[in-house]
Amino acid sequence: MKYLMTVLGLALLGAIPAQAQQQAPQQVISNPLGLIQNFNPETIEPLITEVGLNVRRQTIGGSEAVIVSDARNWELVLQPTACGAAAGCLGLIMLAKPDIATQPTAQQVMQYNANNNFMTAVMDGGNVWLRDYLVANYGVTRGSFIVELTLLYGALEQWQPPAQQQ
Repeated sequence: MKYLMTVLGLALLGAIPAQAQQQAPQQVISNPLGLIQNFNPETIEPLITEVGLNVRRQTIGGSEAVIVSDARNWELVLQPTACGAAAGCLGLIMLAKPDIATQPTAQQVMQYNANNNFMTAVMDGGNVWLRDYLVANYGVTRGSFIVELTLLYGALEQWQPPAQQQ
């Protein structure tokens, strides 16, 4: 799965030259340059399922979230925010909880955040969560949205808190 997610992210970014591939490049998703105008569940669910991930809806904090899971049953929580009647939901909080035996200290989380620009680790009730936030004020390409999911799954897979400073 790690290989698939890596290839998916690189292919969407065009980082794999065509001559380096054994066969003709395949389009991972349809219309990767098409725009997602909002993050309403009915807008993002078809795109998520198109790349082979599972989705279900769950009410969290009084609003509907999309729970994404892969073949390992690792879950991402996608919580639409900044919702209005006309434009839909223009923000999306993306959360993932690493499966680690020992939760890190607040100092370890702060050190992780100091070393990582694209995502934030946050503490909630003694548990650590990885957090990303997307904005669609002027749209987000379908390909970029899938890359963001890929990055979150990659961080979830590889996330280890730095050794506690002494």
